[in-house]
Amino acid sequence: MKKKKYNLIHGKFSKKYYDLDNSLFDFQNKSFLIIIKSFLKSILLTFKSNKIKQYLYLILNKKSLCIGSPSLMIRENAFINKTFLVVLNTDSISIKKQTNIENELKDIIIGFFNKINKEICGFFDIKIDNEKIVNHYLIRSRKICNFFNKKNFFNFSHIYGANSSKPSTKILATHLKNNKNIIYAQEHGNNNYSLQNKFLPTLYVGYDKFLCPNDVCAKNLENNIYKFHSDNINFFPQTISCKLKSKYKTNYNQSLKNINLSKIKILLVGCPMGPIRSPVSPGNFFYYRFFLEKQILDAFKLNNFCIDYKLHPDRVGWEKFFKLSSNKIIYDKFEKIYNSYDVIIFTYTSTTCFNLLLSSSKPCIIFNTDLNQWNKNDLIFLETRCHSENLSFIEQNSYKMVSKDKKNLEHIINSSIKKSQNFEYKENILNFNI
Repeated sequence: MKKKKYNLIHGKFSKKYYDLDNSLFDFQNKSFLIIIKSFLKSILLTFKSNKIKQYLYLILNKKSLCIGSPSLMIRENAFINKTFLVVLNTDSISIKKQTNIENELKDIIIGFFNKINKEICGFFDIKIDNEKIVNHYLIRSRKICNFFNKKNFFNFSHIYGANSSKPSTKILATHLKNNKNIIYAQEHGNNNYSLQNKFLPTLYVGYDKFLCPNDVCAKNLENNIYKFHSDNINFFPQTISCKLKSKYKTNYNQSLKNINLSKIKILLVGCPMGPIRSPVSPGNFFYYRFFLEKQILDAFKLNNFCIDYKLHPDRVGWEKFFKLSSNKIIYDKFEKIYNSYDVIIFTYTSTTCFNLLLSSSKPCIIFNTDLNQWNKNDLIFLETRCHSENLSFIEQNSYKMVSKDKKNLEHIINSSIKKSQNFEYKENILNFNI
């Protein structure tokens, strides 16, 4: 990059990948003030996460551990298991020292990066020296092996990973695993696993059980695992339905039938524009989303609709590209502001905001980029609740709106209003809260 006079830029979220000498795991790198804050928050969360009866379990030495901030599912499961829930509000761990790793693991790491190198050279006229990257990952692997070789002095009967897919959470949770305890995974957000995804279950290999909010979610995830990984089923966690009821009530009863459509307030929920092309979220690469979101904003604004853009909280900085296309950029949390709008637009369904919205009677428009990955049963109910607008796809220019004229946009809005009063999706698929 330097020889070609290119500058490699990064933000605060990608710095840890840009700076190869920066450890992702070392607890000692945190300042004393941050450590104290984390400790105090751990105590506070522990106090808030237990019912009075659970203090009796503490006296009886029946303890469970949550790594990260516990969800309702985790708190309820700890209570059902008759344990006192101890909260550790960090997943940072100390692995300064290194140890030797097996040659087989070393060969896998080297082989993986050599394969990537070969693929890059096949597409681009460039030679990449991956020696520093390979050495860095070998160092990380040696540190992790050293951490696993440490003696475990703690004894928790149940261990929960609040952010289960995060590598450091999984490392810490599996290190505390013994022959008697159980480690649990969960996924953050209101996910009912309607998207059929081969790679999502692989994030949770190593856990014993997976907490799901209700029976539909548990069945969807189980079917997902069997569909793509039937030959290695024992590597994946067993799904458990927590049978939770949604706390979100239908809170939007205002009729929009006779409203002037030009006065409707519309919100487009922005995609997390990041550089990672993740197999866990196929089709969510920022390049495709960026041009689609620009098209949607421009189409509605040019036809005199009032449309705001909800910036993803992890991607502050992208707003400069959408300022001219939208009425206003919204930074607040979705939960706090969505009731201020008449119609909500999504370009993807894997966001935590999606099912939160569908718990209400708020009109919803989906510009279809991922519904082909949904299981058929859930999709039937979804299409009774939301207006789904199909797109064309041009390889060079990503997704493209089929029609941008005002008459079609009015049809889309009216369709979403009409379907917003259908609650079959909420009653049959969604009745949960994480």
